Amino acid sequence: MNPRLQGEHRSGRPGHMILAGLTLWLLAGACSPSATLEPTAHVDSTWERVQSKGRIIVGTTGDYAPFEYYNAEYRLDGFDVALIREVAERLGLRVELHDYAFDGLGAALAIGQVDAVIAAISVTDEREALVDFTDVYHVDKGVVVTREGSAMGPVSSVPDLARYRVGVEAGSVFQADLERLVSAGEMPSNQVHFYATAAEGTADLLRGKLDLLVLDEAAAKALLAQGGLEIAGEGLGTRRYAIAIPQGAATLQSELNRALRELTEDGTLARLSDRYLGAPPAALYPLPTPTPGATPTPPPVGCLDAMARIGELSYDDDEMRNPPQIERENPFSKGWRLRNVGTCTWTEDYVLRYIHGNRPEAELDGGPVFISGEVGPGETQDLVARLRSPAEPGTYQGFWQMFNASGHAFGETVWVGITVPTETPSPTATSTPGPTVPTSPLPTWTLTPAPVVGPKWVLVSIQDPSGDLSDPVQGADLTAVFTADGEFYGNTGCNSYAGDYEAEEVFIKITNFSFTRDACPTDELNDQENRFLPFMEKSTRYAVDGNQLQLLKGDNVTLVFQGQ
Repeated sequence: MNPRLQGEHRSGRPGHMILAGLTLWLLAGACSPSATLEPTAHVDSTWERVQSKGRIIVGTTGDYAPFEYYNAEYRLDGFDVALIREVAERLGLRVELHDYAFDGLGAALAIGQVDAVIAAISVTDEREALVDFTDVYHVDKGVVVTREGSAMGPVSSVPDLARYRVGVEAGSVFQADLERLVSAGEMPSNQVHFYATAAEGTADLLRGKLDLLVLDEAAAKALLAQGGLEIAGEGLGTRRYAIAIPQGAATLQSELNRALRELTEDGTLARLSDRYLGAPPAALYPLPTPTPGATPTPPPVGCLDAMARIGELSYDDDEMRNPPQIERENPFSKGWRLRNVGTCTWTEDYVLRYIHGNRPEAELDGGPVFISGEVGPGETQDLVARLRSPAEPGTYQGFWQMFNASGHAFGETVWVGITVPTETPSPTATSTPGPTVPTSPLPTWTLTPAPVVGPKWVLVSIQDPSGDLSDPVQGADLTAVFTADGEFYGNTGCNSYAGDYEAEEVFIKITNFSFTRDACPTDELNDQENRFLPFMEKSTRYAVDGNQLQLLKGDNVTLVFQGQ
């Protein structure tokens, strides 16, 4: 098969998946046979790092309701999401959630992009050879769904699947079950179809391209609620869900287990299970102590595919808080800057493509976007998707994922968020969308290493309501200090504020923003503060020129500071 065509193939994800980035190390994650990665004992520094930062970075996958999904407010939600937030609160931590391809979660954990992973991950011997797990927090079972009235089934065991066209999550436990049938010659390989998302598998099932889709019971119930499907079989094995952490992170494991026990004992886990899963939790129990020699040793494998989103090049939707307005049926280009944070070199067979969205039209007529040339570890590339807004008014959020030459998804999930208005929007001074996007935005900026770190920055200009820059109000110094460890703080003249930031190349990301709420002595100062604080929190780019720092939202300068 042409690797480019294979990269475009829709692979899918049914319910209870394996920790794909981890399992693919065993199955298909290697892209360079000359490189080997062996499991090694990790120094237990994870908890120390988490505690010193006061936050835990968690990887999940936002396309598997009811465990993780995007809600009506375009925010990550679900049983797993709510649970990890409760866990973090019990540990006195902030939680920072990142959406990844399920196939890429293991690599993100292995290279330190995340401290832990929660994504309806069941515990298996193979996974325990690569990562450690917390105690079990949920028990589920495999379920088979089919089209309503199709008369498929009944299915009571995995061998019963052999005579059907079956869809499963790429890299999942169910994939491993079916591959054993194929290897034994009991099932033709062309009857097994792998999907990157449950939505893709469900769509093919409803179109008649599949006979059956295998997933977990809770996920199956969520699909049945949408209509058009019915159960064809139940009881395909018990699955025990736990949080995955790096090997050797014993203190982190102990702290997470302590929080899970508290949540179980005080009834919080039961309330979350009832709210999201519609059922009381099954009997839970700690993982058994492995018998010496029982855990399999994974074979040497090749390099790891991993990707981080550095920033938006155009049509920044401000984390879906302010999707840009695009007229109906209007062509536009959405761009992202992506970094190769793995150990494989990306080639022209690597592709970014649409995987699912909040509405059927969220694909926005977007075709796959292939890598140009080669992108080595640590390098970045700008990718631009040529799109067209739908004819119907509404807000659209379409998710895109990177795939390697073998068709395996990896890396952070990126998205396009737009609003099609009922009427043509009037241009404003701060609107930035245009028909195309340059591949190297604002190339005249002068950047220096860690440019925001160092002096205390004092505000000298602020964007006024008309969109122009003006002098700040006299009598109040507005300041900002960015530390080398990713924190920032300052003063508005009336209140203090603080938060975390990440700065790379021309992009800056502000998180965990908070401030005191004292009233300013004059209306003029109150108005200035009400503009200053959102500008700080929603900054997406920065530029340093000599002793001057500019903060921008999109391509618009909102704040200008002078170093002291």
